[in-house]
Amino acid sequence: MFTLLFDLRQSFRSLLRSPGFLITTTLCLALGIGANLAVISHVDRLVLRPLPYPDSGRLAVIQPMDNQTGEIGPMTMADFLDVQAQTTGGPGKGFQAMAACTSRNRTLTGLGEPLRVDVGMVTADFFGLLGVKPALGRVVFRPDEEVLPATVGILRHDFWMSHFHGDPGALGRTVVLDGKAVQVVGVLPAGFRFHERIQDSKIFTPEATPFAGRNNRGMGTFLAIGRLRADVPFQQAQTEAHVAAGRIGASVGNPRFDLRVSSLLEQAAAEFKQVLLTFQGAVAVVLLITCFNVAGLQLVRDMARRRELAIRQALGAGQGQLGRLFLAESLVLAGLGGGLGIGLSYYLQQALGWLMKDISPIPVEAQLYPALVVAALALSLLTGLGLAFLSWFMARRSHLMEALRAGSRGGHARGHWRMLKGLVVAEVALSVMLLMGAGLLIHTLLNLRNTNPGFEAEHVLTVNVPLPPQKYTQDLQKIFLEQLELSLKAIPGVQEVGVNDTLPFVKAVNAGYARLVPPGPDGSSTDGAIHSRAHVVSPGYFQAMGIPILTGRTFQPAEPRGCILSRSLAAKLWPGADPIGRPVYFGPPEPFTVSAVVGDTAEHDVSKKEDPQFYLSAGVQRLFEGPVVVVKVAGAPIRYAAQVKAAIRALDLDLALPEPRPLKDILRENLATQAMASVLFFAFGVLALLLSAVGLYGVLAQIALQRRRDIGIRMSLGATRVQVVAEILAGAGGMVGLGLILGSVFGWGMGRALAQWLYGLSQAGPLIYLGVLALLVPAALLACLMPALRAARVNPAEVLRSE
Repeated sequence: MFTLLFDLRQSFRSLLRSPGFLITTTLCLALGIGANLAVISHVDRLVLRPLPYPDSGRLAVIQPMDNQTGEIGPMTMADFLDVQAQTTGGPGKGFQAMAACTSRNRTLTGLGEPLRVDVGMVTADFFGLLGVKPALGRVVFRPDEEVLPATVGILRHDFWMSHFHGDPGALGRTVVLDGKAVQVVGVLPAGFRFHERIQDSKIFTPEATPFAGRNNRGMGTFLAIGRLRADVPFQQAQTEAHVAAGRIGASVGNPRFDLRVSSLLEQAAAEFKQVLLTFQGAVAVVLLITCFNVAGLQLVRDMARRRELAIRQALGAGQGQLGRLFLAESLVLAGLGGGLGIGLSYYLQQALGWLMKDISPIPVEAQLYPALVVAALALSLLTGLGLAFLSWFMARRSHLMEALRAGSRGGHARGHWRMLKGLVVAEVALSVMLLMGAGLLIHTLLNLRNTNPGFEAEHVLTVNVPLPPQKYTQDLQKIFLEQLELSLKAIPGVQEVGVNDTLPFVKAVNAGYARLVPPGPDGSSTDGAIHSRAHVVSPGYFQAMGIPILTGRTFQPAEPRGCILSRSLAAKLWPGADPIGRPVYFGPPEPFTVSAVVGDTAEHDVSKKEDPQFYLSAGVQRLFEGPVVVVKVAGAPIRYAAQVKAAIRALDLDLALPEPRPLKDILRENLATQAMASVLFFAFGVLALLLSAVGLYGVLAQIALQRRRDIGIRMSLGATRVQVVAEILAGAGGMVGLGLILGSVFGWGMGRALAQWLYGLSQAGPLIYLGVLALLVPAALLACLMPALRAARVNPAEVLRSE
């Protein structure tokens, strides 16, 4: 131990005598290690352990599945209760317990200005099943509290802090949801989070079961979760659920009904697993480039002190002593780089969290926790060992007498030169690969932004108008919307006004099955059922959104059972036939009559417009979620936000209105993942390119130093400075060119790895190659010119006198 400490101290002193090398290598390692730690922290908290619940590996998601199409959907309360009864409770059952949740937007009053909040509706033991412990009060509802409307509620911790200022006296206080008093009985812990369905909920109520109805199998809105017994594997739970689904399907006359059981842990990580692991691979490439860079710089330093190492060997230093020397120096470098990288990772975590804020279901705050420090130490140790091995391996191959005869010039070590040039080529190739990946993602993002989603978003303003159901009956809702449409159309610049219950790309669960045959009394059917997104819209909605009416006409007051289908749904129901005037069932009991067919629109993915859409008239159907008003305007939509809000306020001052938003912003948020991936890959590629430029500069600087005598002799024999610069640049061009060729091959593999993210292209085209060259050539030229010009300034007379 004393010897190791002595070697470390001596190595640190030796490195201090080369401050340029020490600073450069430390900064390079800090960048590589810090970037890796930032991504590792997100992988750890979003993929490896995203659920802060006890024994989360036994938590499962149970979802209805169509056994013919494989389509997964939300669960109805009636199906949930049947599945719960058949798979939980008794000995031998696979599940210890089951619970369900959904959410609704409600208007909260009693805390100042009316506020629109997302309310999670859960079954009584939902939080007990998860193993959540309260921060205040209780988080388990009693069975007798499952009534409609709810009389008790639980607050989310951040909502408690922001609206009750963390006051324990909030327990027992009353808040008003849609005009109904709800008593606060508990506060969730600060660390609680859930990955979907209720992830935005601020208040939780036990009204899930009575809200949906115990016998309603028409439209599913619930997410069902279960906790497996300790000795039950997922495969056994899946088998039990499949058997239960067969019994349920037979009892309701729906043989296509099935259930899929999957891990809640895996489902929570599914959305980010591929994204973050891909980023982890990219940033690992950056660390590899960093190691190549530092290895090249260290080899340059070893070449400069080659005579010193030869003297050590001549005085009796063996391979073990040299290895210990290199190990001590490498560990000092890796330790300094790792320590600085840990601090840098904190700020890089903040930057990555900011980039992911629009797509992450939970905020990942920057923090330096023990597991991350352990990862930093492991990365630093591996880096140090790799650098030490490379220096020792190259030194053991050197020729002692050749190094001693070379004197102060240090001599030419062919093995070192080959290794140095190979490292530079590898750095350039990996940089080109990352830049090509960035180019593919940027091109995809541009393609998606230029894709027609089936509607016009450029000049459309949207605003949610929450109409409390206890205040607005269906008739009053209809009157309000008619008055609102007239008020908005009176605003100068407003061209069209429409209403929908849910907009594209906005979280919604309104869906059902379109059929050609009547469903059973419980909502089931055996033939021709096509799962469709359901909308309740006003006649002006299609004009306001720019959705073309392909055939037929929009809703008419004299047709209360009229409906409008999207082109894809009509084609599936009546292939090659005219659907106008035909009956179609969408829930019991009476059929609707098709009055028009409109163009397809993208609903969840801007690149796909195949989702079937079923439109009902807002004049005869209630908008349970509250209307979303869309206003087509002339000019920038945001300029009309204040006037639109004022027009709504003039009709009802008590409404809790959110800020109006341009539809284009909502559409842009749908591309947040692609935008983040493009930015990060581009940042990784540029960082890799800068590191490669540093490595190239170091190699050429050492080449110029080692060839100083040769250059001086050539210039004394008549070579010009231009010739000297051209010769050095030609050598550098060979390394860069070979790296570009290899990088293009690697880039093809990168295109295959990113295939699931690409849209409108499969591999890099000429524009991407030109973009890579536009970044690579200037960086390489700057890295080459400085040592080349320095070499061209050699004074032949001084060189010859030194000989």
